[in-house]
Amino acid sequence: MRITRGTDVGLRVLMLLARSDAPKVSISQLAAELNLAERHVGKIVQVLSKYGWVATVRGRTGGVVIAPAGLAASADTILTAIEGDAPLLNCYDPPCPFLEQECELRKTLGTAQAAFRAELAGRTIRDLAGRGADAPGPTLDEPASPGAAGAGVATDPPEPRPVTHRPRRRVPAGSSV
Repeated sequence: MRITRGTDVGLRVLMLLARSDAPKVSISQLAAELNLAERHVGKIVQVLSKYGWVATVRGRTGGVVIAPAGLAASADTILTAIEGDAPLLNCYDPPCPFLEQECELRKTLGTAQAAFRAELAGRTIRDLAGRGADAPGPTLDEPASPGAAGAGVATDPPEPRPVTHRPRRRVPAGSSV
């Protein structure tokens, strides 16, 4: 279990959006607030959008807004979705000499990781951003993503929404458009 820079930024973006009173926040505003490159923040916002935790609006007046599922998601759910659920200790590469027996190190680190995850599971983005349950959160015009139901209590990350692509229009060679 580790928290990479991407997960750290993802959690902080969600917290900033949860605290914001603006209807939409631009990527450049988020990047300035976090002292990061816009490109990096944009990539993280894409990941958060894939899970339905934020909604994005393109264009000159566009921006990012936190979805209700983003407010209700636990820090553990977000961490697991972005990082995966790998154990702290890799006993298989290279194979550990204690692999065939009861290993106290593996057991101790497993217990510590479970405690870490339990603490994160008890904290939603709403909690981390300092918005109490009675504080109104941002609302979206579109319904929450299908994977967002019960996101505040579930420890499993929501399924990513399928990416749909419009077919490209083929233009015959030598013609102008």
